[in-house]
Amino acid sequence: VIIEKKIFWKQLNIFLIIIIMLVDFLKEQIFLVIVFVGSFAAFVYLTLQKLSGILEVSPAEATNLINRQDAVIIDVRSFDEFVKGHLPNAKNFPAETFLQDVDKIRELQKDKPLLLYCTSGLRSQRAAKELKNLGFTLLHNLADGINAWINANYPIIKGKK
Repeated sequence: VIIEKKIFWKQLNIFLIIIIMLVDFLKEQIFLVIVFVGSFAAFVYLTLQKLSGILEVSPAEATNLINRQDAVIIDVRSFDEFVKGHLPNAKNFPAETFLQDVDKIRELQKDKPLLLYCTSGLRSQRAAKELKNLGFTLLHNLADGINAWINANYPIIKGKK
């Protein structure tokens, strides 16, 4: 029993020394710790995003989807917002009445990529989730919405067309 207690205290002492060394290392290498935590957080975010089936894309990535994969562009802003300026060839399905337009939306080809956007990306993210529930799989959300598109100096169309 005495030998077991000595072994226990020796192992505990080694464990505490390791913890102290780890804390000292973390203090000395705070920059590496921050980089590691940031990288890990980005990895988790991107992994969860891919698992959701809805990819956030930049204006440049959106342009590639449109030009190379013939993506269908869906603007989920209100009609008034749409008329003030929208992406070329965008179809307007306002978020407020999105589920009422289900029949029109189902006419879209489910095997084509869909690019959804709104003003900032929030309404289009919700609409993309609804489309995922309808069986659409190639869903993309324009990160930061039309604001990002305009800030990148990409063209917009004004009017109903």
